[in-house]
Amino acid sequence: MELLDDSQLAHRLDDSLTQEAISVKEEQSLLNERLAKLETTRQDFSEAVYQKVKKDYHDRFQRTTEKLNHLRQGLEKDRQEVLNKKKRVQEHYQLHQEILEEARLRSSLGEYTKEKFQGIETEETKELKRLEEAIKNLEQEEKRFHELFPDSQQSSPKESSYNPVAARPE
Repeated sequence: MELLDDSQLAHRLDDSLTQEAISVKEEQSLLNERLAKLETTRQDFSEAVYQKVKKDYHDRFQRTTEKLNHLRQGLEKDRQEVLNKKKRVQEHYQLHQEILEEARLRSSLGEYTKEKFQGIETEETKELKRLEEAIKNLEQEEKRFHELFPDSQQSSPKESSYNPVAARPE
C-alpha cells in the first residue's frame, strides 16, 4: 500500500482570511455593545439624533455581516479540503489497522515468524501514529472553522472515531 505524503496529510485554513474574519467578528461585537448602550441612553438625546446613530450602527453591522459572509465562503473551500483530507487519512488509518491485525493473526497461526511480525508491527505502528497526528491536526483546523462560524452545520456526518493502536499479541 502506498503511504500518504505530508501534503496529503495536512491542510490549514487560510490564515489571512481567518484573521480577517476574527477582526470582523470583533467589530460586530463592538457594534452590538454600542447598540445596546445606545438603547440605555436613548432618553438623553433627541429622536432624530438617536435614529441617525442607530441607522449608522445598523448599516455598519450589515456591511460587516456581508464581509463576514464573503470571508466564510473563502474559508468554506478550505474547510471542505480539510474534511476531504480527514476522510482520506481516516480510511488509510483503517487500512493500516487491518494490516497490523492481519499480521497479528498470521503470527498467531504460525505463518509469520516473530521477527517478521515485529517488523510489520513496528512499521504499521509508526504509520498509525503519523496518521493519528494528521487526524488530530485536521480536526483542529475543523474546530477553528466552527469557532469562527458556530452556526455552521457539518456537511458530512461525524466520522466514527479511530481506535488507538492495539497491544501486541501474547
